[in-house]
Amino acid sequence: MAVPAQGQFHPLSPLMAGIEAARPPLRELELQAEEGVDDEDAGAVAIAIASGSLRGLQRLRLSSPQIGTVGGRLLSFSIATKQLPRLRVLDLSDAAIAGGLGALAQVVNAENLPEILALDLSRCGISDQDATALATTWRTQPPLATLQSFILEGNPLNQEGAVALADMLREGKLPGLRYLTIKSHAAPPPAAAFDLVFGAQHQPGHVGAEGMQALEMALPGFRSIRPGGNGGGWVPPPEWDSSEGCLKAPFLTSGERIVIL
Repeated sequence: MAVPAQGQFHPLSPLMAGIEAARPPLRELELQAEEGVDDEDAGAVAIAIASGSLRGLQRLRLSSPQIGTVGGRLLSFSIATKQLPRLRVLDLSDAAIAGGLGALAQVVNAENLPEILALDLSRCGISDQDATALATTWRTQPPLATLQSFILEGNPLNQEGAVALADMLREGKLPGLRYLTIKSHAAPPPAAAFDLVFGAQHQPGHVGAEGMQALEMALPGFRSIRPGGNGGGWVPPPEWDSSEGCLKAPFLTSGERIVIL
């Protein structure tokens, strides 16, 4: 946990103190790397979730490379308590939670998160093995029908992981999916930045021709955007509209479905 300078409060302190008193109940919670957020902070949020203090939460963003396997597992255990019935966006981008992805996959389901619309696991260091474990878990569970946006860009995924995800999708486990991105077409961060956060072995991978084909076959009716601009330019993910409590994007309005490879 980050140690505040003298005369300052840790960024979680006023938040945690105000959760119980929040009226109306807190609907959004966002903590980022700039605030010194780490595993201990993720654990504090997990305790608040499990206590039922965040039952009205619609959007949760914990984005920090200092949140690792321990923090990811604590969050997973708290989600399993079924105390997030209104959660629609779970954003763990940039958190190094790959080691705890198995636990997360077990609990991100229709029973625990009945209103989930978007799951962002971008730049989390997720490997082929991690993606395969996630896909295998979801294949054993009922379909997650509410999920519209699934973001996996910036992870070291290659052909094996893409094929595993495609097998899961082919079985109709995400029937409401409208937006899937495996690898961003936006300019990637400098290699040095990736090495600093994740290590050189965690730079983004490439799913290859077979992986792309498997995903395209698993998602008939999706517009496929491949590297080099084939299929059109990069399309940003849907944005969360706090006032209406929903995801918004032009392609959602038009009924289009998109996969970015």
